Amino acid sequence: MNEITLPVLITGCDRGLGRKMAVYLAKKRLLLKTNDSKHVYGRIYVLAACYQPESLGFFSQHGEGRVRENTHAFVMDVTCELSVSDAYRCVCEVLKENVCVRMGDIDMPRHSVPYLYGLLSNSGIMLAAYTEMSPLEWWDKSFAVNVHGAYRVVQTFLPLLQAFNTQFSPSTKIDRHIFPRVLLIGSVVGTVGLPGASAYSASKFGVRGLAEGLAEELKGCGVGVILAEPGGTRTDLYQSLGSNASINRIEEELSSSCHVSVSRYYGVSFHRRLMDRMVGFMNLVANNPDRIATRLADTFLRDTEEPKGWGVGLLCPKRKSPTPPSGVVTLGWDGPLWRFLSVIPVCVCDFSFAVLCWLLFPAVEGGVCVRERSKKSERDGKDRQKSD
Repeated sequence: MNEITLPVLITGCDRGLGRKMAVYLAKKRLLLKTNDSKHVYGRIYVLAACYQPESLGFFSQHGEGRVRENTHAFVMDVTCELSVSDAYRCVCEVLKENVCVRMGDIDMPRHSVPYLYGLLSNSGIMLAAYTEMSPLEWWDKSFAVNVHGAYRVVQTFLPLLQAFNTQFSPSTKIDRHIFPRVLLIGSVVGTVGLPGASAYSASKFGVRGLAEGLAEELKGCGVGVILAEPGGTRTDLYQSLGSNASINRIEEELSSSCHVSVSRYYGVSFHRRLMDRMVGFMNLVANNPDRIATRLADTFLRDTEEPKGWGVGLLCPKRKSPTPPSGVVTLGWDGPLWRFLSVIPVCVCDFSFAVLCWLLFPAVEGGVCVRERSKKSERDGKDRQKSD
């Protein structure tokens, strides 16, 4: 039996979608096709990058042997250049020892250089608060993880992706539609800004711009770039926003960074009520995380496996000039709705957001009183000037 190894690097595997995609891909076995019509099986070897060291035990102690065999977990902080450089050296050593020697009967060099078949940039952070209340450090942290982290990982591991095309040249008889690819995970709020999470939305707009520019830059290198924009998903990222420990910690940060007039305007319990409503709304309408993770992994693997089933030759003809996979994919039932809001007239979009804000956001406690008091003081000052 012919079998090749397709190593895939996934960031943000501590929990949520990253962990689910790692487990799903580690159990996946692909049926590939060679140029001489001989079938070859592809085994995906997952390199799971975790931020916290205590998350590594999940993969080494997993109940399924296939997941343990096809997964290597390591620590990497996408915001630290030194950590990413150390992870690159670790990945190269793992690839030399566990991947590149398992080539089956394919005509491959005996001493292959390390390569990557794919990179899934999944690391992300969400800090939700009104812009007037949120400190600048929140914006720096959101962009450091969501945008700068994705850029740093792609730039560091891009040589390993380009090495895939060198290893699987036409002389190896592997069909050339098996291109290396990068999957950047954005969000539907990267097309339309979400009130109450401006920093998160702005960072996801940045991910979209990175993906669009990178796709054109790497097209000539034979590396595909796919941007996946899932809708609202019930992941730990959202659930943690509504926990008492998280709310208490954030309220302390906001109280220390907000101006006194801002705190008085919004009231003491505004952020807690905002998080309760947002998390409650997400629990009602959000997508299933298992389904989203599966669709993300299948989106990453598109154009890799040989089509099967009735009418394959008619519906899926072989391309004469295959190109790397690219494009924007929206996932979830609410994905098309957000895409629709991004193209409709502004007045209709504003009305839709007015309804959303009425459902989600609590009333401001002290704002009306403060504004009326300020207007009254201005009128009193003008009256005094006239009397003088």
